[in-house]
Amino acid sequence: MTRSLWIILLASAVFYLSACVEQQQTNQVDCQEEKVCFEKGEDYFLNYKDYTQAKIYYEKAAEQGYAEAQNRLGIMYSSSSYGLEINYTKAKEYFEQAAEQGLKQAQFNLGNMYKYGKGVPQDYSQTIKWYKKAAEQGAAPAQYGLGDMYAKGLGVEKDLSQAQVYLKQACQNNYLLACQKQ
Repeated sequence: MTRSLWIILLASAVFYLSACVEQQQTNQVDCQEEKVCFEKGEDYFLNYKDYTQAKIYYEKAAEQGYAEAQNRLGIMYSSSSYGLEINYTKAKEYFEQAAEQGLKQAQFNLGNMYKYGKGVPQDYSQTIKWYKKAAEQGAAPAQYGLGDMYAKGLGVEKDLSQAQVYLKQACQNNYLLACQKQ
């Protein structure tokens, strides 16, 4: 190959790559259905650990009301592990959106925000409310959390028999910490 052909090929490659980068920077996503957007986000999140791209797809799905994407964004905003600044206000908004749709993981996550006072005033009654909603759907961490709350009398009157009911449920759902407390 001649030198001029190499220069043309190199210039074409640079042009192509810069166009790709520009498209990514404008946050244009190529999905219309919320589930497809979410799955693309999951691919970037889980397989490529590209949290910036994952966030773009999750936001597109969340805008369309997809609860799993809203929950994932809540997780991303409540932890510094994903390259975002912690923003508990945004995390709470996303968890609430998903929790109101009945997503048990989001209900549990929202309950945790209230339990630990992360971005909200600590409020055990809200913790109990959201843990119960998640526990009713079989969320073992929420069942364990309720067992712990009843055992310690946090947000409820201390009730060791009720604590054992929730711990037993969590254990039956393979939550090993609950099995150890029985």
